[in-house]
Amino acid sequence: MKLFPLAARVCGLMAAALPAALVNSPAAEREALALARQALAREVTGSKMTLRPRSSLARFRAGAFVIVAVQDRTRACAGTVEPTCASAAEEIVSSAAMAAAGDPWHPPLRKADLLNGRVEVCLAGPPARISSIHQLDVRREGLLLRSGDRSAVILPGEAKTADWALREARRKAGLTAKDRAQLLSFPAVRWREMSPPRQERNPSR
Repeated sequence: MKLFPLAARVCGLMAAALPAALVNSPAAEREALALARQALAREVTGSKMTLRPRSSLARFRAGAFVIVAVQDRTRACAGTVEPTCASAAEEIVSSAAMAAAGDPWHPPLRKADLLNGRVEVCLAGPPARISSIHQLDVRREGLLLRSGDRSAVILPGEAKTADWALREARRKAGLTAKDRAQLLSFPAVRWREMSPPRQERNPSR
């Protein structure tokens, strides 16, 4: 499976927010993407396959999002900014299960989506409160918006401007421009496959 160069997609490397041994590891990148695809396939096919992640992702805790993009459009996306599992590996598996099941914006994944789609994994570091949306670097940091029991996330690279990120987060959370909300930014590393499996098997198409 082909991967983009690691350095091209490292986002938001804030001091000690994500372990350097994780962020700077091509092995962790390969493992994260393979684990996410295996977990997605297990959910979509109903397989009883046991997933055995290697130690590079099992030694750290981090929030994780799993994304499937088909023809450069998001087909599935789910995850959490703050970790809920014992390791980054378990977090990826959990997020893949949520992504495969579907959400209010995306129906459940199908086998064809996995054949035609690229898998992405975004590992998130600890969020920190910001006083202004203009403190957000949309290329390097994610946005977490909270208001009561409502919340929304914009991942690094999804927005071209901070203002758009805020408007989209409010829309996702079902909030108006007048509703009060807490803004937090978080560092992240985002990895993605270079091409879907079907294209790799049919390079001439």
